[in-house]
Amino acid sequence: ALAESANLPEWLAASGHAQGFLAFRARRFDEARDVLQDAMVRLRRSTGGGQVLGKLHALLVRTYVELGLPAQAVESFHAAADQLAPAADPSRQALLHYNMGIAYEQQRSFDLARSHLERAAELFRLHENLHLLSVAVRSLGMLRLEQGDLHGARSALEQSLRLSIQVGDDEGRAQTLVELARAEVRRGEVELGRRAAEEARALATRLSDHAEAARAEVVLAEAAKAAGRLQDAAERLTAAAETFKHLQMQADFAQVSRDLGFVLMEQGEMAAAAQQFAQAFTHQSPVVTLRGWRGIDGSA
Repeated sequence: ALAESANLPEWLAASGHAQGFLAFRARRFDEARDVLQDAMVRLRRSTGGGQVLGKLHALLVRTYVELGLPAQAVESFHAAADQLAPAADPSRQALLHYNMGIAYEQQRSFDLARSHLERAAELFRLHENLHLLSVAVRSLGMLRLEQGDLHGARSALEQSLRLSIQVGDDEGRAQTLVELARAEVRRGEVELGRRAAEEARALATRLSDHAEAARAEVVLAEAAKAAGRLQDAAERLTAAAETFKHLQMQADFAQVSRDLGFVLMEQGEMAAAAQQFAQAFTHQSPVVTLRGWRGIDGSA
């Protein structure tokens, strides 16, 4: 109200940024987008740009990524980079590159995604932000896993795991263990993968991180399927699907429903499999992202 009465556009924009960030943190992404866009319109009408506009664009990049709108995220990235370049804020630049990596991954532009994630990791390493470095390196490992580079994925994920342990990030440690377990199963090291997934599930359960515990359950299902234990795999996928549905995690729910459908097909349960495929189709997102991809919840 003070900014409104004083007609100070930068104060209004800063207030809009704060409101948008609060909405973003609360996962009200549509609201965050609307607040940020309104603040940008007000600011452009009065001053035309500057650092505040760059910060609005930077947060809008993250919001578009969460909304599954990679093209808009790319556009906002370039606008943010232009506005923030004079200040050369390395932390903000690193976050921008990280979120651009996610946006390009959503577009299946894996080379561009890798380039931005590597730049983010370089900046985090340069400024000794080991926590966010572990996140960026984990994301690089997930990207390599998606592309079938199992050796590169394992190397990156092991590095991320060491960093998570070093900084005492148990949540990040659980997340990395899930992806490392997935990599081990796909390498044919089923027992190694199973043990890593069990450790991840126990850690996530202790942290009350139900989403990560469910993701660990999915990898345990992959290990069970690889070992020929189809009923065990089906039961684990069913449990994970129930958790994702309860948490309203549509993308994870759709993927697990699809996985469960294939397991049921192998068991000869065609009607049940068809039901799972229908659920997967109904809940799938128009933008396909890497399974378990997690954003950085950085500061405003």
